[in-house]
Amino acid sequence: MKTKREMQNMICKSLGSHLDPVFKQLGFTREMNSVEYIRKLVDGEQRVCIFSEHKPNYEPLAWARLYPQIRLSFPAVNRIASDLVGGQTALIGGGDWTFSQPIDLVIPKQHHKCWFIYDEHSVESCIQSLLQSLQTWILSFLNEYTSIESLTIAYANKDPRFVWSRALCMFVTAALIHGGQLKKAAEVLETKFGRPGVRLQYGMAFDYVTNLEASGK
Repeated sequence: MKTKREMQNMICKSLGSHLDPVFKQLGFTREMNSVEYIRKLVDGEQRVCIFSEHKPNYEPLAWARLYPQIRLSFPAVNRIASDLVGGQTALIGGGDWTFSQPIDLVIPKQHHKCWFIYDEHSVESCIQSLLQSLQTWILSFLNEYTSIESLTIAYANKDPRFVWSRALCMFVTAALIHGGQLKKAAEVLETKFGRPGVRLQYGMAFDYVTNLEASGK
C-alpha cells in the first residue's frame, strides 16, 4: 500500500504521460505536482481536477479512487451573485466557482465508471480509461461553455448535464443581469425562488433586480 504522497506522485507522473499532451493542445496548463488542468477564458477560467481519495473505506483493497471534477469560474458573474444574496455566499455554494461538479454528471449513466487504483499498473490503466471518458464526453462539454452568455443558454435549454440547484440558478440570474437581461433575470428568480418560504430567504435578490429595473440600468 502506497502513502498518500506516493500515490499523488504516481498519479501526477501518469497525468504527465497521458493527459498533458491532449490538454496542452486545448490550451490547458498543469503545474508540476498538481492534479488541476487550467484553461484561461475571456470571461474567466475552466478547471479539470483529477482529485483522488486515498484508501477508500468502501473498497478496502484499493490504494485510491480517482474522482475528477470540472469547475468553471466567471468572476464578474460571481461578484453579481454575491451581491444578489447580500454577501451571504453560503447561499450560493461559497461563491468561488460559478459551478463545480463531478464529471459523472456530464457522462451518461450507462457509461459511468469507477476509477479504483489497486497497484502501480492500475494507475496507468485508470488514467488511460479516464482520458477516454474525458475525450468522449467532457472536453466537448467544456468547449460549449466558455462564456457568460453560454451559461444563460444552458439554462434556457435546460441542459441535463448541469445540476440546476438554487445556487447555480442564482449564478444564471447574475449572468443575465451581467448581459443586461433584467426581465429574464426576474423570471428566473420568480420561477426558482418565488415560493413564499424560499422568497423570504432570497428576498434581497428580488430587491436587487427591482432596484436595477427602477434605475433603468
